Amino acid sequence: MHIAVGVVFVVIIAAVSLLVAVNRLKENGAAMEHATRELVIRLGAVEDRLERLERGLLASMSAMRETLSDSARADREELSRNLAALGERQSKSMRELAEAQRGSMETLSDQISKLSAASSDGKLTKTSESRGSVQDAI
Repeated sequence: MHIAVGVVFVVIIAAVSLLVAVNRLKENGAAMEHATRELVIRLGAVEDRLERLERGLLASMSAMRETLSDSARADREELSRNLAALGERQSKSMRELAEAQRGSMETLSDQISKLSAASSDGKLTKTSESRGSVQDAI
């Protein structure tokens, strides 16, 4: 009988130990479920933040792209204006140079005409003689 009481006592201790272990597993399982739920919630929040960040980055990149496009367009327009102004300045300079050359040619033509007329009148020889005497005097 002592043996039966010992066996019953061992069985009761084993049953109590088994109940305590099952209870701990339930608590651990509940804790694991709670931790899993928290992780899922946090992951969802991280995903939402990433989506907002992505939308913000896309909007910023779009704005930068537009700004760069506008800047490039303005640069092209400024370059076109500067090239047109340069062409106008060169054209004006060429006209002024041509006008100056035309004036010089007219003056030269007048001088040649006067020399030709003077030569035919005999004044050229007198001028040459007077130059010669001035040079001799010097």
